[in-house]
Amino acid sequence: MRCLLAVCAALVSLLAAAAAEDCPDGFEDLGLGDNHCYMYANESNSWTLAYTACLTSANGTGNLLSLSDANSFYPQYYKVTEAEQDYWTGLLNVGGEKSWADGTPYVGSEIDQFIAEDAGNDLYGYMSGKDGLFRFDNASTQRPYICYVDLTEAPTTTAPPPTQPPCEAGWLQYGEVCYLFSDDQQYWGSAGHACHLQGAELISINNSQLLTFLLLSADDSIIYWTGLENQNETYVWEDGTSADNVPDVLGPYLDDWAEGSDCVALNAGAYPDPPLQHLNCLTEQNYICYKQANSDELFDSGAGSYWL
Repeated sequence: MRCLLAVCAALVSLLAAAAAEDCPDGFEDLGLGDNHCYMYANESNSWTLAYTACLTSANGTGNLLSLSDANSFYPQYYKVTEAEQDYWTGLLNVGGEKSWADGTPYVGSEIDQFIAEDAGNDLYGYMSGKDGLFRFDNASTQRPYICYVDLTEAPTTTAPPPTQPPCEAGWLQYGEVCYLFSDDQQYWGSAGHACHLQGAELISINNSQLLTFLLLSADDSIIYWTGLENQNETYVWEDGTSADNVPDVLGPYLDDWAEGSDCVALNAGAYPDPPLQHLNCLTEQNYICYKQANSDELFDSGAGSYWL
């Protein structure tokens, strides 16, 4: 693969001289005709601050780097190895499953070949300035980062009629579900009741993609109750959802149970400890509720979901 990378790097160097897109200030076009502009930050940040910095760049249109295929890897390889500098990217590794923080589909057949054999098992991905390959680290490490903006214009569609938003103010939408990260604190049992009063349930987590969303959305200085309870060494979700897959999906992110600590909370700032922690159910913590999004978000026009 080294020869192939060297050839592609040379091609990228030549293509960079092509006519540039009208990129936002601080961004550059690599001349690949992909309608993307890239920014290679000089400042060093934690992964979380890098993620936020990209989201607020280019008047709120930027994102932390994601790659759709092998061809989009090579220009980044060239830039990173030329600078001999590690850069944060939007690559995530949750429970061994790879994904991109901006929602770009992760195509393993294209990208897996560029993940180093010694990549590690941490959550957040960066490109190594030594060999250009992806590795993983904890979020607190300070390093520069790569942002991108997609200049492709969205297709013009007829605006739908006014409708009710899918989620109430203060709730976050993910897929067809709304999530509330509470401002108040409750005992575990009271947290479930507080969710019920809002027509919602205490959060249950049944896949790694949702866990990734929660970790990225949570305030890492706050601990939040989930709906997971350990009853006589058997896990149970407060909303009645099956907990059969808890060991497989959440096992790598659960700490060890201890007597008197039967309720599970999410602590996004716990690293290097697991982010899902057994606590005494009678301690007061913030909590996460969820409920279905308002069905008015979908339209019969075929335009799909209007609300993001």
